[in-house]
Amino acid sequence: MTLFNYLLPILLCILIILLLQKRRKLNKVRKQKATEEALYQNYIKKFHKVTAEQKLPLEYTNIVGTRYKNEDGTERQDLIKKAKIGDRLLLLPDELNPHDKDAVKVIRLNGDQLGFIDMDQSLELKSRMLSGSRVDARIEEIKQVKGTLNVKISLQKYSRKQQVKSK
Repeated sequence: MTLFNYLLPILLCILIILLLQKRRKLNKVRKQKATEEALYQNYIKKFHKVTAEQKLPLEYTNIVGTRYKNEDGTERQDLIKKAKIGDRLLLLPDELNPHDKDAVKVIRLNGDQLGFIDMDQSLELKSRMLSGSRVDARIEEIKQVKGTLNVKISLQKYSRKQQVKSK
């Protein structure tokens, strides 16, 4: 028997193991995406239906507090490195925040808190959300400024006024 006859079964086993690992990884990614989608849909359910609501012009803002650690000790800068442009975000009022009772957390669908909405906008956004009006948020840009990753997001608000149908 030649060396090739011994190596062929070993190479086939290695190939099968690699394919199984890749398949497991893909299944894990699919499961994570499905979990994130279910979380987002559950989040959306707490707002009034948007079907009759009119989209207002997009607004853009930067997430604040990205240089600080989260309550669990994770570095927000490390979490931002994992984020991608286009990621949908959850906006959650943080009424227990000792610095700002009107604070609104900015959270990725996987639960990572990236920071907060700026104080000048948080009161209005919190008021909208607590009254059942939906506000969608997405990451638009991630860029480094003076050694710190900054995150620009878009905010899609919806008018709760009923649209008048023209005749």
